Amino acid sequence: AFTKKEGNKYYAANGETIVCAIEFAKTQRANCLLGYGNASQHGSPHLGDQLQLMSEKKLHPVWRERKDIEAHLEKKESF
Repeated sequence: AFTKKEGNKYYAANGETIVCAIEFAKTQRANCLLGYGNASQHGSPHLGDQLQLMSEKKLHPVWRERKDIEAHLEKKESF
């Protein structure tokens, strides 16, 4: 939903848009996009970080293997 207005610009306030392309082959691959980013916490750098990709009609790879996930970690915590 677009509810926040500043001047003549409206900003996305809530809702979800998920687009995925999945290849079901011997080696599965997927590319996806969360239109408003992958966060809902105010101040997160991931709030809206995928909007540029969406405007360019591009998807990003889904990392499914542990080695790929660990190669792209931003932060790792142990409890």
